[in-house]
Amino acid sequence: MTPMADDDGPTTDGARPVSRRAVLIGVIIAALIGSALTLGIIRMRDDPAVASVPLDGTTPAPAIAGTNLMTGAPLSLGDYRGKPVVLNVWADWCDVCRREAPALREFAASNPDVAVLGVSTNNGSHSSAQRFNRDMGWTFPSIFDTGDRIAFDVLRLSALPATYYIDADGIVRGKAPGEVTVAELEDVARRLKEPLPSKHTVSTGHPGNRVQP
Repeated sequence: MTPMADDDGPTTDGARPVSRRAVLIGVIIAALIGSALTLGIIRMRDDPAVASVPLDGTTPAPAIAGTNLMTGAPLSLGDYRGKPVVLNVWADWCDVCRREAPALREFAASNPDVAVLGVSTNNGSHSSAQRFNRDMGWTFPSIFDTGDRIAFDVLRLSALPATYYIDADGIVRGKAPGEVTVAELEDVARRLKEPLPSKHTVSTGHPGNRVQP
């Protein structure tokens, strides 16, 4: 069989067939365009100026308490009153939780003035949640959510992960569903320390009220 030439001659109807070289060039150009678009999306996600989370919430944080996943000691959100808190709800079976884990680890290590507190939902076993915590290298604590009461009864979540941003006065200023990045967390940490604009009035609801999704 005669190998196909890079540029065949005209066909009998006068049209020139597309050469393999032209097809290859087209594929390369398409791949470069796709890579550029993907890089642009990633940069937009990591750029706080583009991906800033609104922090205008005024609802008091609910009472969230349980036991420390790793030690079994009592642990609650109220233990951190007077300090901004990043509250991250996760599960050991959650792929996105695993993907964002390094960002939480890095942020917690470099921002000691902001508390990072996890809530471990326990569709898996206690031991698997502890193994996840060790594998991710987390040093911040997590509440073991027995029966998923916190995740589904209090926070009324329908998907994981979810991250809540709570200021030093115990006000839920914002929420980020899905994966968070270091850039987003750094941006939030800076803005959480700023007071709410005067036009906002803090809700007088009881701190035990459910957080709106």
